[in-house]
Amino acid sequence: MTPVVEAQGSALIHYPADRWRLILRVQASSSEAEAAFRRRTRAVTTTQRVLATLAGTEVSGEQVEDGQIHHTGQITAGWTATVRGGVSEHEQLRELIARLAGVEDIDISGPHWDLSTQAQRAAREKALEAAGSAARTDAETMARTLGGRCGPLLKVSSGGPGAAVPRQHITMMGDQGSGARESLPARTLELDVDPDVIEVQAVVAVTFEFFAG
Repeated sequence: MTPVVEAQGSALIHYPADRWRLILRVQASSSEAEAAFRRRTRAVTTTQRVLATLAGTEVSGEQVEDGQIHHTGQITAGWTATVRGGVSEHEQLRELIARLAGVEDIDISGPHWDLSTQAQRAAREKALEAAGSAARTDAETMARTLGGRCGPLLKVSSGGPGAAVPRQHITMMGDQGSGARESLPARTLELDVDPDVIEVQAVVAVTFEFFAG
């Protein structure tokens, strides 16, 4: 049986995010259903006016929740949507937060940062290179400690970073012109929303032939 040296290396890298998403929620409550629905319509319409001015952003996952009745007797009419963009739409992200943060019945969650498919591939390659280098170094160290050296690489495998997150169907939001801005809500919250960094991990296992002496 051919003597071998087996080793495993891991790497955790930080890669700059190039995609953002905001989750927008409308929760309009009233003691009367019709009033709750009117408030929801007003909030959703305001949101759509702002989105219509932001070229390059993407909207998906729109859902409507009708007439939830609470123990207090209040009726809540809801609406949810996810807005996405890339680093090139950074100003659109700031505009969206600034315009909607102070609007009644609208809640904003985010920004949440992630990697595009292209960035995921680049991050994976970088993590695998680091993990593979660590695995080779460990194998060579063990072989040297045992008074030998590593021969040809016989086997290599990787757990690798997670697969790309599936994207939902999206609808592009176009620029509707400067006229739409006349009825936009005032900017009430100015934030520096710099891109986050994403942790990407890889594990590489290697098997080398072992040469003694």
